[in-house]
Amino acid sequence: MAPSMILQKRIQFLAAVLAILAGLSAAVGQNDKAESQQAFTFSMNDMPLLPALLKFGSENHLPLGIILQPGDPLCRTTKSVNLKDAQARQIIEGIVEGSDYVAGNSGGVWVIMPRTVPAGSSYVLNIHMEQFGTMRTTVQGLGIILAGYVRAHLHPNEGYAGDILASSRAENIEPFTLHNVTIEEAANHIVNLAGKGLWILYPVPDNPRDTAARHLYIYGYEDDAEVIAHLSCKNPDSAVDGNR
Repeated sequence: MAPSMILQKRIQFLAAVLAILAGLSAAVGQNDKAESQQAFTFSMNDMPLLPALLKFGSENHLPLGIILQPGDPLCRTTKSVNLKDAQARQIIEGIVEGSDYVAGNSGGVWVIMPRTVPAGSSYVLNIHMEQFGTMRTTVQGLGIILAGYVRAHLHPNEGYAGDILASSRAENIEPFTLHNVTIEEAANHIVNLAGKGLWILYPVPDNPRDTAARHLYIYGYEDDAEVIAHLSCKNPDSAVDGNR
């Protein structure tokens, strides 16, 4: 093939690639714009902050991640908020304002965290997995599987068992595999699935290996509405490590 023909084909190939990338960029921009313009109405009256965040997320099926800290102000502080035609960020920041918590969007998930994330919690969320594989189960079931990966990392010589209970009408997620992800990235992926959900990380000791308790939980809005409505700042598994 003549050099001029090779050059022409390369130019055509590069033009096609650029066109595809331009289309993807436009589509992403439109999605971001649509999300940023979505308006919500939310009202809370003398309500603790954690139940308020759970209420807002559940009512609108917004993916959430919540990192709790010891003696958590999200359960000790109450306030009233009444916002109309507001963006998700405005409502979430309005709820946590003055509580030493901040909020940010990570991979489509609104993550609410202490201004300074405790060392133990940061360690757990940043555990790296070369591969995270699942089976067909519910969002809560996926959370149990992910908690098993945490357990295996912290206590490699100990077994882990978790009961995955679901009704016949439960929303099941087909198996998937993620590669080279952290625990937080996997949790964010899970709560973006199906009817969407939330993950919550209860306080972790500075040395996470000092506890046998489970700290990470994931719930789906479709199947776990009753559980979510009654969540508190107390780790359901706190008895295992002496109510840390």
